[in-house]
Amino acid sequence: MASVSVDGRGILVNERHVWLVSGTVDYSRIPRAHWRSRISRALDLGLNCIEVPVVWSMHEPREGVFDMEGEHDLGAFVSEVGAMGMHCVLRLGPFIGDEWSMGGIPVWAADACGWRVRRADSAFLPLVTGYWRRVGEKIGSLCAPKGGPIIGVQIEHHWMCGDDEEADAYLGELRRVARESGFNVPMISANNLFTDQDSMIEAWSGYAGLHAAVRQLGMLGADTPALVAHLPLGCPDVWGSERVSQKTAAHAVRRLIEVASAGGQFNISPVGGGTHTALAGRRFAGSAPGYPTTDHASSQTISQSGAPGETYHAVRRVCHFLRSFGRVLASAEGASGACVSVDDAIAPITDEASGARASSGSGQIVAVERRGAAGSVVFVLGDDTRLAKNKATRIVMSDGTALTVSFGKMPCAWILQNVRLESGDMLDYCSLSAFAQSGRTLVCFGPGGTHGMISLNGTSAEVVVPKGRDPMIEQIDNTNVVVCNEDQIDSVLVRNGRVYIGADSLGEAGTPVESKRGAGVVCIDSEGSCDDCESVAKPPKPKSATIQGWSLASAKSYIDGSNPRFATIDGATALHRLGAHEGYGWYRVRVKQTSAAKKTVMAAEGGDRIHVYAGGSFAGTLGDGAGAGQTVQVPLKKGETVLAALADDMGRGVWGRELRRDKGLCGDLFETKLLKATSPKLTHGAPISPLDVDMPIMGIDRSDTTVPERVTWTFTHRKQTPVIVDVGDAVGLCVVVVNDEPIAVLGGERTERLLLDKGTLKRGANTVQLAVLTDAQSALQSAKKSVRILEGVNAVTGKAAWSFAAWEMPDESVYEALTLGAKQPSAAARAQNGTACWWRGLFDVTRTGPALHLDMSGMSRGVIYVNGWCAGRYWVATHDGKRVPPQARYYLPGAWLDADRPNELVIFDEHGFAPNKIQLVYE
Repeated sequence: MASVSVDGRGILVNERHVWLVSGTVDYSRIPRAHWRSRISRALDLGLNCIEVPVVWSMHEPREGVFDMEGEHDLGAFVSEVGAMGMHCVLRLGPFIGDEWSMGGIPVWAADACGWRVRRADSAFLPLVTGYWRRVGEKIGSLCAPKGGPIIGVQIEHHWMCGDDEEADAYLGELRRVARESGFNVPMISANNLFTDQDSMIEAWSGYAGLHAAVRQLGMLGADTPALVAHLPLGCPDVWGSERVSQKTAAHAVRRLIEVASAGGQFNISPVGGGTHTALAGRRFAGSAPGYPTTDHASSQTISQSGAPGETYHAVRRVCHFLRSFGRVLASAEGASGACVSVDDAIAPITDEASGARASSGSGQIVAVERRGAAGSVVFVLGDDTRLAKNKATRIVMSDGTALTVSFGKMPCAWILQNVRLESGDMLDYCSLSAFAQSGRTLVCFGPGGTHGMISLNGTSAEVVVPKGRDPMIEQIDNTNVVVCNEDQIDSVLVRNGRVYIGADSLGEAGTPVESKRGAGVVCIDSEGSCDDCESVAKPPKPKSATIQGWSLASAKSYIDGSNPRFATIDGATALHRLGAHEGYGWYRVRVKQTSAAKKTVMAAEGGDRIHVYAGGSFAGTLGDGAGAGQTVQVPLKKGETVLAALADDMGRGVWGRELRRDKGLCGDLFETKLLKATSPKLTHGAPISPLDVDMPIMGIDRSDTTVPERVTWTFTHRKQTPVIVDVGDAVGLCVVVVNDEPIAVLGGERTERLLLDKGTLKRGANTVQLAVLTDAQSALQSAKKSVRILEGVNAVTGKAAWSFAAWEMPDESVYEALTLGAKQPSAAARAQNGTACWWRGLFDVTRTGPALHLDMSGMSRGVIYVNGWCAGRYWVATHDGKRVPPQARYYLPGAWLDADRPNELVIFDEHGFAPNKIQLVYE
């Protein structure tokens, strides 16, 4: 039985420190057949640990109905991590963030506890307990004390509410339940020090200011290590916005070295995020609708197809070094290390999300030393925005030796000194950056053509870094020293006690796969013997496949309301209460009028996108994102008009106030008009703590209160009609006060809307106020521009008959064959334009391994299926053909394809665009 404990230098397994070089791999976004290859790629990156988010909504989609087998077999994934010789940290939740709707909390659980989630609620906590106990039954035996790979569990995620009493009650109870569920390993709290929980590793999350943050963590005490539990090197893309990430490979290296030079360990999150398949949506906080694309992060280190991403090779150099020489860092005295100098060069002002730089640094080169009983590392940090400035510098070591350090393509370098190698030799110093050690072999690298100094056992030698394709291999005493340039080091693979030079990865049979440089593979074993190695050349990419045999299934019977699947419901109802827990649903509303009229209507209680059809014709889209608006005009005829609505739940927020929004047609469609109210002005009121109105609110402390001045409107309302308060995102976080009663906290994350009915309003004079936490004068100016107070003068659907039908793939028998021209679709295909429909086509592939993508140019918005698997949503254009950035190509996992028979492609397009421009592309 293994022992697991914690001290100020890290997690100890059997009393040996594990220096965490970790990355998040979300197995739930990767087909099971690809799990091993993704873990293997993470191992080749240099990681020694995989962090695994455990998604409650996936494992318990309905109360008491658990799904932990097949594609969702958490135990199989964790076991695979262990089989690779890696450690595992679970992000247990119940809220895990990570771009999952509601952070992975299922909607049914939120409904069951009255939406009092993420708090010490007597209805919420028992639901968590039941779920965690089932998870414990599944994987509790895989914890390190029982011989498994799990060495840590993160409780909650970014619980940054400054209420100590609530924190102690909620997080303390979660910690107890986790222990009782079988997770007897160190607990991690990634809440950026908002709460101080006993017996937990207080970790940091973020991308900017990491050196200072890690130093602050190190000052907390000697009992726990400094850990960055969530370090996002990628920048998730959102539909409707161009790609904005400024997190280059050089920036990524700089962030990791900032952490290591301050004595910290890290988890890159995500390192391989996979693909948002199926229909589970999610939304980022922010003023604009931030719905992420299916590619978890276009700049992630390991791409969604498992290939090296934009930052892979640069990050790999740092991770391999830290994995090989973590014991040196773990031995370092104190929590901070000595800095030669610290200024804006080591901590440039950086935007957390995009990585944009507000200050580029002074260009000064900074050296930071970490020294302990096992030796020392001097980290040398240059300018990651102007690499040409980092040509070379001279460092004077502790013994007076002056060494020249060259940079090249990297903004950082590191010098080892006084380190005992596995060969038994003493490495006095090495002016080249160490990559890894394995047995008797030491691998280091630097810019080609530069000079380096290596001293072993008191004997120093000058080496010249080779410029060509072949590294220098030389035996010095008992050590094989391999010197590579920056291109060669990216083809060095360290696996199973061997060093492979010229390899990209290991194949399934354990045979190295030759890198693209194609110069063969050299293998150095643990004893230092060097031989040519039999390898497998990378196969050429196959030619792109062609989709043929297109057929069409129309959705017109849903649009005109004639489909027999519609079932009567009691008025407007949220999608999840109708059994549609994610994705689409069809509403049918039969409206009767005494005369024909065109009505401009608003869904005062609705989200996220609702396509409205009147009499079988498209009227417009209500809601968020490109092509949608807050109102649509619907033509109503005398007598009965059938309104149909295709509602899309694109996912609740992954952070902040967005968790609680209902989706679909949750209320009537209203005709509205501006209510005659006074112009907003500032009046005085007693300060309010937002935490007295709602709990938890992230980023708010118990001591935070609203300012005395409130933005105030007054109006007289004697009717029974509701009043709609449209609050613009520019106002910021505020407490809404109606007739001196605080009724809600709005987060300032988007345009939010409150419907005030007769239960809230008085008959006669009414007052609506926004109580803000900061500058009331600025809030007043913003409110004048963005806040509207409307009267719902007519509930157009108030007396209508309502029905609902599930959105589902049509039976194969209803498809009709069509001819699609390469340049112009047929008349039958063109007739679908503007009307939702399904398309079905067939294609052949010669191999299933390479990364196949579907270029959806020419389509609008919808869902992709391949061989029955849902490959996720797509969004490339609005209903009128305007481009929606940034993603045009969508990944089709090789595990879902079949090389022995035709593959079926099914596409649902919301606006009926013809697929004659779609292409299959290998990348």
